[in-house]
Amino acid sequence: MLSVKELENRVFRGDLDSVYLLGRIYAEGRGVKRDLKKGVKYYKDGLQRGSAKCVYGLGLCFDNLKDKKAALFYFKQAFEPLLKEAEAGDALSQFCIGCYHYFGDMGVEKDYKKAVEWLIKSAEQDDPDAQYNLAWCYQVGAGVEQNDSTALQWYARAAEQGDTDAEYNLGECYKRGKGVTKEDRKQVEKFIKDAGNGDADAQFKLGECYHCGKGVAKDLAKSIQWYTKAAKQGHANAQYNLGWCYQHGTGVAKNAAKAVEWYLLAVQQGAADVQCNLGVCYQLGSGIAKDEIKAVSWYKKSADQGYARAQYNLAVCYQNGRGVLEDTKTAAWLFTKAAEQGLAEAQCSLAQCYKNGCGTGQDARKAAYWYGQAAKQGNEIARKALEVLEKEMER
Repeated sequence: MLSVKELENRVFRGDLDSVYLLGRIYAEGRGVKRDLKKGVKYYKDGLQRGSAKCVYGLGLCFDNLKDKKAALFYFKQAFEPLLKEAEAGDALSQFCIGCYHYFGDMGVEKDYKKAVEWLIKSAEQDDPDAQYNLAWCYQVGAGVEQNDSTALQWYARAAEQGDTDAEYNLGECYKRGKGVTKEDRKQVEKFIKDAGNGDADAQFKLGECYHCGKGVAKDLAKSIQWYTKAAKQGHANAQYNLGWCYQHGTGVAKNAAKAVEWYLLAVQQGAADVQCNLGVCYQLGSGIAKDEIKAVSWYKKSADQGYARAQYNLAVCYQNGRGVLEDTKTAAWLFTKAAEQGLAEAQCSLAQCYKNGCGTGQDARKAAYWYGQAAKQGNEIARKALEVLEKEMER
């Protein structure tokens, strides 16, 4: 989940979804002191700029204030624009439409089955609120057959993104043995035994179990403990995971230098994801002296192994002449490689190449196709660009 600072930066760059998310954070007190006035301020700003989500957010605020008439006014105003966005693949709007059908007091008739259909669409695009609410539907059997195992899986996915309610419910499921298979418990018991005997692979896998909450209650501190034991024995995946945790501050305080230290150990074993992350560290000067030429070198090693994120990052370097001579044809070729693997950012960038004839021939139909592929994955830039392009093609 994005921090307040990251969202504020996105708002500054004109991202309307971030305006809505900031409004929700303050209105509901998510990780900050609850400040309804500040939340409403963000929502009103978004409303003025044409955000249907912010209109929906104002409805939630008035609903919390028990002003049902005003809440219903805003909910009704927001529904049709949100539905249009949801049908176009926008994950946040899909979650909102799911809520309309779930609660049934927002101007739309209650229909748990329809609610679940929309929540699934949003949850599959990794919206944590949708994942949490979908888990709840499976847990209580609302609109879907009751299934503790499926509920557990969705709670786990939401918890991985830092949803505190999901973390709590996930812990409760493990305490009561709901949705936890005997096989999961047996596997964890074996990992614990083998890890205690010094088996590096078991230590790594036990760290993953604690990291993701699989077979045990999620415990990031314990995951770090076991990753560290395995990493010190030279386990490459543990070294990478430990580096990632230090880079993102997951289970430990953020420490870019330590992240690089572990990546440098893991990269010796040739893992493509580690090579790519090390490239990012060199490019940003995170934990190590900034060196765009070395960044490109690591991206190339990773891209040569077919790693989509590295192909995309390398394409951006070629496109902008960062650490390498500018070469728009090579950039477009690399964008294509990453786009074909389903990376939304690459699909959007490739569409821009076709639209502007940058490194490719100008081709509006191919641009529309790739914008569409990215939009299906919830890429808001691609969705908006596709709307503009389609209007241009109609002329």
